[in-house]
Amino acid sequence: MYNFQILTEVDSEKWNKDLMKSEYANFFQTVEYLTPEYDEGRFPLFIYVFDENGNAVGQLGLMIIKSVVIHASPLFRRFTNIISKLASRVDWVCGPIIHASDKESRTEILLNIIKAVEVIAEKNNVVFISGKSPPYDLMIDEDYKNELKKHDYMILDLITFITNLNKSIQDLWNNVTENAKRDINRAKKRNIVVKEIEDYESLKEYFPLSQKWNEARGKEIVPTFQGIERLWNLQKTGIEKIFLAYQDGELISGLRVGCFNGIALAELGISSYSKPTSLGGPLLTWHTLEWAKNNGMRIYDFTGGYVESPNNKKDVTYKHQQKGLIFYKKKWGGDDFYFYHFIKVRKKFTYKLYTMLLDLLLSYTGAKKKQYKQTSYKEDHS
Repeated sequence: MYNFQILTEVDSEKWNKDLMKSEYANFFQTVEYLTPEYDEGRFPLFIYVFDENGNAVGQLGLMIIKSVVIHASPLFRRFTNIISKLASRVDWVCGPIIHASDKESRTEILLNIIKAVEVIAEKNNVVFISGKSPPYDLMIDEDYKNELKKHDYMILDLITFITNLNKSIQDLWNNVTENAKRDINRAKKRNIVVKEIEDYESLKEYFPLSQKWNEARGKEIVPTFQGIERLWNLQKTGIEKIFLAYQDGELISGLRVGCFNGIALAELGISSYSKPTSLGGPLLTWHTLEWAKNNGMRIYDFTGGYVESPNNKKDVTYKHQQKGLIFYKKKWGGDDFYFYHFIKVRKKFTYKLYTMLLDLLLSYTGAKKKQYKQTSYKEDHS
């Protein structure tokens, strides 16, 4: 017999320690990732499933999202409140974490988590529920997915690329494609160097780069004191690392890597788009792969995206996925791991409006990015 609890706060040390009972729990389920800077429009909730002896047998950390990122476009800014209502959702990444190996127990724990998520969705009156499964949970099978389908979830197909770091540096290099090796060598010849953020002052360099990257997508995000402090705390604890790439002293790219439970995860790469062909990204990827190996990580997750499949054909996010994304991720020699995006629509008409608007926003973002890259390079080299 199992029971679940829904908590607004948890002891971070205990929650993370419980997560580490599983080999596949990663950074995206930690308290540190789920606790945002001060933001009334989003907040975390934590689901625990306990057995009859009070042992934690299941966990899911998720976010309630009731606001959207402010866009620079006056048109989109004018309708921010309306857009936020359309986009309200329960959202999680790389969960749930189930601490059981027999199929019957796993199913019961999963059903408790599904029930808890439904309670949360009802209480917060969200439009839809969105969650991505853990890529390294190898026990997710058709029966697991069918339990979600029974509860009205649709399922999209995703892929990520993962390297086991028990290999030598030379073996890791040998697995990289020739195309990626050329990019790394070209980057070094162009005087691109990578630095790890190690102090508060160097962290401040990250934020102007982040602003440029968001500006290229038509988003207006101003760093706050709370946001800077939160990011600094992540660096101090070592649960996240930020690496920056410089070309002739100019900051051109950055890569944030989640580090938890022996898993290094390339969570976010950003660029200033000041170069016509930025080689900062490839050098950052190789540098962080080496760093993960040398710092005792078990796994490096390059992350991935949506795959071409019948389930994904009508999905808006898949439609606008960056061309070449999967090709780029595949270049680094990682093994293919498939996982899933579970979506449950609670308000069909509102969700339809949301997807139409998302389609428009992503089209705007893509056009804005293309325009920004062209103008940014011209201005820097005029």
